[in-house]
Amino acid sequence: MDFELNEEQRMVRDMVHDFAQREIAPRAVHVDQTEEFPAENIRQMAELGLLGLPYPEKYGGGDGDYLSYAIAVEEIARACGSTALIYAAHVSLGCGPIYSFGNEEQKQKWLPRLCSGKGLAAFGLTEPEAGSDAGATRTTAVRDGEEYILNGSKMWITSGALADVVNCTAKTDPEAGTRGISCFLVEKGTPGFIPGKNEPKMGLKGSVTSALSLENCRHLLAAIGPETHLVLIGDGKLDEIYGGNASIKLSLIAYNRKGGLLDRLSSWQAVLNIIDRELADCPLENTILIDPDSRLSQLGVLPIIDRDNYFFFDSRSEVSFAGNLSMAQLTNAWLNKIAGEEDFHHPRVWLLPSNLQKAAQLVAKLKGNGARRVIALNFGVGGNPRKKVGRHLEQDLLLNLLQEPNTVILLDKGVGEDELHNSNALLAGIDARGFGVHHAAFDGALNAGLSWGAIGLQTRIGEIAAIIANCDEYIGYDSACQHIAAALETPCLTIFAGSNNMRFIRRWSAFGREACKIVHVDTLSDPSAIDVEDIITRVMNERSVPTG
Repeated sequence: MDFELNEEQRMVRDMVHDFAQREIAPRAVHVDQTEEFPAENIRQMAELGLLGLPYPEKYGGGDGDYLSYAIAVEEIARACGSTALIYAAHVSLGCGPIYSFGNEEQKQKWLPRLCSGKGLAAFGLTEPEAGSDAGATRTTAVRDGEEYILNGSKMWITSGALADVVNCTAKTDPEAGTRGISCFLVEKGTPGFIPGKNEPKMGLKGSVTSALSLENCRHLLAAIGPETHLVLIGDGKLDEIYGGNASIKLSLIAYNRKGGLLDRLSSWQAVLNIIDRELADCPLENTILIDPDSRLSQLGVLPIIDRDNYFFFDSRSEVSFAGNLSMAQLTNAWLNKIAGEEDFHHPRVWLLPSNLQKAAQLVAKLKGNGARRVIALNFGVGGNPRKKVGRHLEQDLLLNLLQEPNTVILLDKGVGEDELHNSNALLAGIDARGFGVHHAAFDGALNAGLSWGAIGLQTRIGEIAAIIANCDEYIGYDSACQHIAAALETPCLTIFAGSNNMRFIRRWSAFGREACKIVHVDTLSDPSAIDVEDIITRVMNERSVPTG
């Protein structure tokens, strides 16, 4: 038997060794000390083709043999144990079952994304009472028509909270014993699939080890159909808000809200090109276009597809729907009408795993320092100053929130020079009152040394969304963040100014499974009569804060 490595295996060894020592090893101490997910390591490994090394090229893999993959794991582990564990769990435990036992549709759907590094995969076997004894699995999957409903708990799942898809074992036939256990591909964002806490560890701290809960968990988009291909058309922010869901294809275009006629027409042409491209892959009779009456569809002349395949969401009509519905309720009513079925779904977003992990680590460190409550706060208004009440309210609100012992406020500094200047002035006011204040950029080194005070953060939309997802509550003006908080099931309170039209306020209020409160402020009738103390009293009374 020949134990010598062949030429290709030696090339893999040398390439991975050089890369790991040059790029991964210098970060290893930082990863272990900060417990930070090594996203840059994984990104670079994906660029080198390592994440799909042992899988066929037709699935986006590297067509390498398994020994080459084992050598790659060994060389990466030599540099950083956390990175090697993430890598091995993804390739072997996550991708392996899909490649070995998945049908062709499942392979085509998942492997190209996973091999390219656009998503992570995990294996959900271990349970609190069964350990890693597969035969003792207690999670159940009960057939319900064309779906299975999963219920149970998983523990110590490597990359569990970050994975785009988890191979979850569950009993489908309890009478059959060990032969009655099946494996389900459960996608992130599936209703009832709930990532739990990340477990503390003595080592390998950059690798996330999570608890997972399955509570009446059904497969995502099952109501539309297993063959459905969903495409969202919009600007680059879509990737930050929906990029964590591998089932959604994002077609991004450049769109300038304040652009001239030529900019608008260029964006409109980009929309038409995307639709033409998608129709080339799917016959018109199998395609529907849902137009949410967005700024994009207002750029040109409608319709942009055959009328039989076109559904326009008229959010402004007084005829079909009651005027007191929120946008989420209105959307459900409209969908029920065109589908002919009664159902209800709350808004959802699917954030990028790297952002969620970094935000989770920040909040966990703050709680570890002794913070009892972490509040996400945003005074941005999307360039519409009518929605603001003013700095007096903002400063007093911050100071009132900080009267609660061991509270940390994560203040999003907003976008543009005006919002940044205002946020810095607010933080200076907090600092002058003796509270701890830090400044940071989300993509930099986040200073989590506070247990009482405020951290001013410069973020992108997906980054502040990840912060909101991990905080105890969110407070802000009427903006996208209130709707993101509702979709993330974070209790939120909106200070709604700039309109006295209660139908408009109700229409654009946040709506989710958790409490979404509104404090309306009349800034139009007599701005000089605004009572800041009264507004703050109402805010503090409406907040969803547990007592004791």
